[in-house]
Amino acid sequence: VRMEVKKCERPGCGKTYTDTENVQGACMYHPEPAVFHEGYKGWACCPKRVIDFDDFMKIEGCTPGLHSEHKERAAIHDPNEARRKEATTVTLDNKGNEIHKPKSASSTYAPAPPRVIVPEEPKKDIPEEVDPVDAVISVGTQCKHRGCNSKYVNAASRTEPCVYHPGAPFFHETLKQWSCCGAKNVDWDRFIEMQGCKTGVHRFTEPVSNEVQCRYDFYQMAADVIVTIYAKKAGSDSTIKIEPKLVTVNLTLPEGKRFTKEIALQHSVDPSKSKYEFMGTKVEIQLRKASSDAWTKLEA
Repeated sequence: VRMEVKKCERPGCGKTYTDTENVQGACMYHPEPAVFHEGYKGWACCPKRVIDFDDFMKIEGCTPGLHSEHKERAAIHDPNEARRKEATTVTLDNKGNEIHKPKSASSTYAPAPPRVIVPEEPKKDIPEEVDPVDAVISVGTQCKHRGCNSKYVNAASRTEPCVYHPGAPFFHETLKQWSCCGAKNVDWDRFIEMQGCKTGVHRFTEPVSNEVQCRYDFYQMAADVIVTIYAKKAGSDSTIKIEPKLVTVNLTLPEGKRFTKEIALQHSVDPSKSKYEFMGTKVEIQLRKASSDAWTKLEA
């Protein structure tokens, strides 16, 4: 009798197994919540921290146990939660409901800067990368597109529809958002399970990297923050998208190279009054501050 092959849903594992193979120690997983703080990502149960989302998803489990085919609703550890609780008092109204109020005007948190509302720009279609025609793909290989969990079965898998997120995830405190469509959620599992916003074909092989690293820095003035990216001869099809808390950079460079970067900003900016300029040896982005706060660093 052929045993049913199952997939472990525990965070940090994701291996396939049968019931006879499911013995103590076969699964290495993360028993504690995910932690997102100041751009770093990791798990509360182990010390490793990374910046890139894909690297976070590859952090191997740290605790041995049994495989499980059931998804566990993972909590998100918020490092600021204790401070928020300390800054509020809890009272009851006449119906017995809890009311949370700041302890004083000099609360731990200053009032948030005015929200900047900017009309949405038409979303540009992100080019789709496909597998090379002569690629050799093993049965069971998972699609590399974010938001897709399909696996390679046979040659027909290469032409099946794939619904995925072509953009990158963006994290700010407990909020998680996809840059390609704006879909957001505070719950980690629901965020990961969000249906993609683009339909194409699967990508089972790792793309050949044409990414390069470009140096960048910033300085500030009374009303503006100036970001300089040292990239020579950026192409006319390069794009820079400025949002209140995020700058998305996609530069096409000579010899087919590309520099991409999502900069999660320390403070909010006003996109309608911000601008950028492509120069011969660099790209300069002028961000208009949304408040008078001093920027001690560029990124959150």
